[in-house]
Amino acid sequence: MQKILFLFSIIFLAFFSPGLAQEKTLGNKQIEQEEPGLRQGDVLLIPFDERMYNSEFDRGLAEKEGLEFAQIRSIFRKAIDTSLYMNVLVDHSVITLLRWHNPDVAKDINKVWASVSFNYEDIEVEKPGAKGILKAKQKPQKAATSGPVKVSSGQLSKGQEDKEKHMAVVANNTEAFQEMYEKYGSIYFIFINQVDIKRAKGTSYISMEQNDFQKEARLHYTILNLKGERVASGVSVGSFHSGYSKLQDYIDKGIKPAAAKIAEQLPKTEQ
Repeated sequence: MQKILFLFSIIFLAFFSPGLAQEKTLGNKQIEQEEPGLRQGDVLLIPFDERMYNSEFDRGLAEKEGLEFAQIRSIFRKAIDTSLYMNVLVDHSVITLLRWHNPDVAKDINKVWASVSFNYEDIEVEKPGAKGILKAKQKPQKAATSGPVKVSSGQLSKGQEDKEKHMAVVANNTEAFQEMYEKYGSIYFIFINQVDIKRAKGTSYISMEQNDFQKEARLHYTILNLKGERVASGVSVGSFHSGYSKLQDYIDKGIKPAAAKIAEQLPKTEQ
């Protein structure tokens, strides 16, 4: 237990400074915001469903860190949320729903999830100048069917085609967005739809044997506006060498850079 609490301390202290008023560290792992209704932000972070998580390295992390798989997922989930929060905060006011232990907030999360559909979409080949961001080829305005997306035995199904695709969300209706605007003042909504921690595509068996390859933290994301229109969608990639094998390495080298690139996709506020 002490080791788990120590890991949480490292993660959160790495992200937060004592001067932040909206969020603060309490003890060794807890971060709290003010109660709902007392804070507002033009960007709302929607926490991802832990079932939409794939990792090729959790077994090794569990052995190295002495953690259960569920604990690793939870730590990564909080790290993604915290990193997004800190990067979005540079240019926007921001609210995260993950930190409030409140039944009303849980209902808000479910309302937003119920108002969108999840579907795999093709993504463009990465272009020079946009390194680390793979964008959707199109911006469909109609709700995507949820047929190709399956959750089996509590985990994401591997049934998608072996093409470059990303998990996206499409708004079915905007009632929930309007509710969130009235409650939190939010006009942009960031969804993390799927998280992949994996080897880079094309990694050879020899590279794996020599432990000389690239690992990737791939964050599938969609940003919607108040009208349910898509602002941006794709996969943000944080790439790092296989020699980095500690849990904190995955956060510092993979998750943080990937989250920073997502924050850059938001429209800039007027000065």
